[in-house]
Formats: sequence, C-alpha cells, structure tokens
Amino acid sequence: MKNIKKIVTLFLSITLLVSIMTGCASSQRSEPEEIKEETGEKSADLPEESEEPRESLFRIGYPAITTPSAMLCARDANAAYICEALGGEAVFALQESWATEDIINCVEQLIELDVDAIVICPISEAPMARIAQLCDDAGVYYIWNHRQIYDQEIMDLCTSSEYFLGWAVEDEYSAAYNCMQYMSEQGITDICLITEDLSDTVAALREQGTRAGAEDFGITIHSEFRGPKSANEITEAVESFLSAYPETQLIFVTGATIDAHVDAITSATEQAGRNDVKMAALDLLENADDATKEGRFLVQAGGQHVPNYVYCTVVAAHALLDGQRLGQNYIDLNMALSLAYDYDDLTGYYDYVIGDLPLYTADELVNIFFKDGFTAEDLKKLAENYSNNERAEAHKDMEQGSIAEYQNEYFH
Repeated sequence: MKNIKKIVTLFLSITLLVSIMTGCASSQRSEPEEIKEETGEKSADLPEESEEPRESLFRIGYPAITTPSAMLCARDANAAYICEALGGEAVFALQESWATEDIINCVEQLIELDVDAIVICPISEAPMARIAQLCDDAGVYYIWNHRQIYDQEIMDLCTSSEYFLGWAVEDEYSAAYNCMQYMSEQGITDICLITEDLSDTVAALREQGTRAGAEDFGITIHSEFRGPKSANEITEAVESFLSAYPETQLIFVTGATIDAHVDAITSATEQAGRNDVKMAALDLLENADDATKEGRFLVQAGGQHVPNYVYCTVVAAHALLDGQRLGQNYIDLNMALSLAYDYDDLTGYYDYVIGDLPLYTADELVNIFFKDGFTAEDLKKLAENYSNNERAEAHKDMEQGSIAEYQNEYFH
C-alpha cells in the first residue's frame, strides 16, 4: 500500500461523502457479525482463496457494543465515514461485554474477518498481552483507545512490535483537577463522590486528579460510593450522603458505566428537599440536557468517544495507506477532555459531535490529517488541543438537528 496517498487525496477531493453520516444505518459499513439461524454458528469464516480480491484499500476493525447510546452510534458512524472516505472499509464485530474473554473473542472475530488494523479498548491491562500476540501472529496493526499501558512487561511486548500503533487516551487527571478548580471558583467547598472501581486506570487517574484538586483548592470530600450497578444504588447513596453530611453542596460523578446517574441523583435530592445540591461529572452523561438547562449541573467534562475513534482511525489509516506507521513508530495521543459549563456547550456537543454530522468532513480530512508533510507531532498537537466547541464552531453553518433527535433512542 505504499505510495498511494496522492491517489487517495485525489479520491477524497472528488468524493466528499458527508451524506453517509445521515443516520446510523449506513449501507457503506459492515454490520456486526450475526449468528446463523440454522446452525447457531458464527458467520465469521476465514475468506477462501477463491474469493475475488476485495475492492477496498484497507479494512479497519472495531468492536460493536449493544447499548442504547447516541454517542456510540455517532462514534461508529464517524469510523465508517472516515474509512469510506479514504477508500477503505470499517468492519464491526459484536463484543458481548467488557469481560476480558469477550474482548479477546471480539479481536479474534475481527482477525477472522480479514481486517488490516483493529481499534480496541481493553478496559484494563488484562487482555493486552493476548491481543498483542493475536495481532502480531496475524500481521494486523492495533491501537488501544481510552487506555494506555502501565505494566512494563506488556509495554515491552507491544513496543517491540511493528504492528503496535500506540494509544489514544484522554488527560483524565487534568480534567478532574480543572473541574475541582472551577468548583472552587464557584464557591463549592463540600462534595461527595460517585466513582468507579479503581482497578480501571481511567477511574484511578480521575480520582487522583479529583483528590489533588480538593487538597489544592480547599474542597472537602466527605464520602464516596464506588461502582454503582443500578439507579437504586445511586439514589440510596445520595440519600445517605445528604443525611450524614447536610453541608454537601455538590455530587461529583467521576465516571459513569451505567446511564442512570442524572435521574437517580435528581430523584434523591428532590426527595430530600435539596434542589440546591448541584451535580458535576467527568463524562457527558446521558439525559443531562434538562438538568443542565435547569442549572443543576455546574460543570461536565467529556465528549471523548467520537474524537478518540476519529484519531485512532486516522493513525491506522496512515499506517495502511503509507505502508508504515506514522513517524515510523508507535504514537501516544493524549487528548483534552472538553468542559461543558452550560446548556449551549451541551447542545454544541449533541448537534456537532454526536449528531448527524461528521466530526471532520472528507474535505477536512484531506486538508488537516492527510496533507503533504503531515507528521506524528502534528497529530499529537491536534489531539492535545481538541475541543468539542471548536468542532461546533467549525461546522456551525452546516445543517443540524435538535437535541430531541439524539436522546433516549436505541441505535444499536
């Protein structure tokens, strides 16, 4: 695939494929692997030698998670859009859960589906070594998204491989610290936390930033509840917070693996007659629009899933189109989480990041990510300075939808 970037650039200039982003059921992308009705066997058979050569320049594999999320829909649609715009194909395989075995199974499915690169989120380091081995054996590029490596043995295993593309993560520590600083500036001195299991490195970094900010800015963290599994658990936790620590001014959600936080916290504060208690979050939470409009949210940091997939796809596409990794080495992208302070910030996210518009149009792909002389350092600077609000401003004249179109709908 060497020396074809000029051909791809010409192709991009001719075919600006903005229209394929309308809706999530794009005909250009491969659907998640399904189960055969008669045999019950999976349909991910290895291609036979007699098959005709595929038309796409490359195939990038992604996990497909079954969940009611407009954000995940937009994430997948952007990946499909970029691959198609570059003359490639996005291939999706079903990932049953975030368990280590299911993550590895998904990678195995994608390799069987003849992909050239895989964008995968391992959650923890547990599946990393096995995934690295699978990709090395198959000659498939791979990049971690939202997670990086801390175990030195796994780091050595990955970085010694010519197929390791690196990782794209968010600056979780700084986002948490910046939120604490803003809370202090708004007069917040007493908070409680709803957080996640600290075995997840993202959760650990967020809590480290939160506690460092609390110490530096004079904020007292009275209590925390880890790893809620249901709305009832969240409601009971908040009720307990307010009963034991009536001085609590704000509930800070430092991570959300379920979609029940906003309604549960709102219910608990209303039942306690404490509508004065604010919320803040290190994810742009589902169903947060009404609460934000009503002023219940002080600050939110997030919006990372769509840009992370976009940047990972760009890294993989460069390797596949150039015949070598960008900068001839693995790349570490550290992206800024976007802060949303008010309803306008949130609507910009809904309309321009998880709406029916591409995060970067085909024309922008050519002029930003695939221009002559583009380097790994250029990409790192773009990632560090990424902003949802900047994307909203760049596309403000493009036709947009309303928030109602993106909330509480099942896309997967």
